[in-house]
Amino acid sequence: MGTSAAGTNLDSGSVQPPERRQAPRIRCRLPIEIRTKESKFAVRGETIDVSLTGCYVGTMQPIAVGTEIEFRCWVAARPVDCKAVVRTCDLGVGNGIEFLELDDLSKSILGYHLHKLAEDGRLNEETGVIGQRM
Repeated sequence: MGTSAAGTNLDSGSVQPPERRQAPRIRCRLPIEIRTKESKFAVRGETIDVSLTGCYVGTMQPIAVGTEIEFRCWVAARPVDCKAVVRTCDLGVGNGIEFLELDDLSKSILGYHLHKLAEDGRLNEETGVIGQRM
């Protein structure tokens, strides 16, 4: 199955959206908390996939696109905090999150964890997702 430079699947004629991610995603589940300026309580959930620049989270209460949030996840029992923004919203599924301010220590902790997961996985060239080997 081939694709053209424009992202069109040559076999089926469907158009694939261009890849916007700046870093490869790795499928992994990390517990998260998201807090908006308006909320009294944090929304809890878990990641579905993660990269150094963002993640996709499964939540019961998706948040509107463009909402700035305080984001926290736990990597190997260590909290990783940053300011972030919601980039996608899929009702009943979750949100795509872009990290805006991830400090060097948090980036290092997250990067090390993702690197270790990637060592045991394999990159799916179709999706750009590194999945755990079963």
